[in-house]
Amino acid sequence: MSEKQNYGTNAPASGNYPAEPPPQYEPPKGAGYPPQQDGYAGYQQGTYPPQAAPVVAQPTTVVYVNAPAFGPNSKQMQCPYCQAHVTTSVEYYSGGATWLVAGITLFVGCWLGCCLIPFCIQDLKDARHFCPNCNRTLGTYHRM
Repeated sequence: MSEKQNYGTNAPASGNYPAEPPPQYEPPKGAGYPPQQDGYAGYQQGTYPPQAAPVVAQPTTVVYVNAPAFGPNSKQMQCPYCQAHVTTSVEYYSGGATWLVAGITLFVGCWLGCCLIPFCIQDLKDARHFCPNCNRTLGTYHRM
């Protein structure tokens, strides 16, 4: 039972073992990581390759322009559209405060027409300011 296996020949060996050893795995050429020295050739040890200068963002200047504050009454100002110095004309309309007071009076029990009284009171309405020169809306005032 001492059969000798000869790996140098192609003759089949008796038994379950192969005639030749299996070939060793070799990775394909160019696979893997490149050598470390390629990127740093020409630099002395302890120095680094030159790097690009960082990009510094320029500061931006933001200018805030305060819009004129409008109230319930007319106001003297310069119109931004026609550049005329005018006193604004005011138009009053029913806004949130008017509807809130009307709803409260209706809820309290004044349902026979008394709930419509807030729509007649100018101090509960919102105001829209116009330029009397060019008739453009300059701003609004909301009570709520």
